[in-house]
Amino acid sequence: MPSSIRSWDGAEKASRFSGVTGGVAPASAGVGANKFVAKVASDLEKPDGLVVVEAGREAEFLAPLPIERLWGVGKATAKELTALGIATIGQLQRVPRETLVSRLGDHGAGLHELAFGHDLRPVQPWAPPKSMGAETTFERDTSDRARLDATLRGQAERVARELRAEQLSAARVTLKLRFADFRTLTRSHTSDPTQDGLELYRRAVILLSREKLGQPVRLIGVSASALSAEQTGQLGLLEANTVRRERLARAVDRITGRFGVDAIRPATLMRRRPSERD
Repeated sequence: MPSSIRSWDGAEKASRFSGVTGGVAPASAGVGANKFVAKVASDLEKPDGLVVVEAGREAEFLAPLPIERLWGVGKATAKELTALGIATIGQLQRVPRETLVSRLGDHGAGLHELAFGHDLRPVQPWAPPKSMGAETTFERDTSDRARLDATLRGQAERVARELRAEQLSAARVTLKLRFADFRTLTRSHTSDPTQDGLELYRRAVILLSREKLGQPVRLIGVSASALSAEQTGQLGLLEANTVRRERLARAVDRITGRFGVDAIRPATLMRRRPSERD
């Protein structure tokens, strides 16, 4: 049961899965005129709710909520506000801005703005990915090293295609193993940035070779992180074999883009067991 995963930080965090069956986890959502109000709204009806705050009614929406809902109100700040008789955001709205500034400085000014639902930070609907990965959950737990190696090979190729599609290279490769008892471990290695599937595989399989498999493996995965822009136009500085593999990979990308990802596959994957799924 293979899956491909990409992760982002910031306003967007998403995962893409292929070949995965099962239910969809519930999610809550908040809609507001800015990031702060939308975030507060999304937290109110978990795990499976939708809260919409109409523009212009932010202060009304926030008023009954406890002051701890404001960003930047931790234990220390909450204690100071409680000493002023402030327990809800509505009570904070009635305190003059100058009073908050005299007690809390610039932080007080910021809390006064948030109390009325004012948040001028821009929304970033897209942030660059921080990692790309692929995982496979086996139908039956396995200790077969050859099968684990072959699975890693296919995963590395998928991750490499993602990297090249985004014009990125990865310096860190991480191996993930989950065993029959659901114990999970990760091992990482950092080296020169690459977007070559064979190189990603070689780094991952070295990490695997260092592990003693005391239990059968339920899940195996490889991810690439420490991402940077690909070194376009600098192939001449690389080793000859690396240059050839880069050119070959791009040629394969063009073919698979037209005829599908199974149009060309590494020979090692062609020898996999018929029961192994892609």
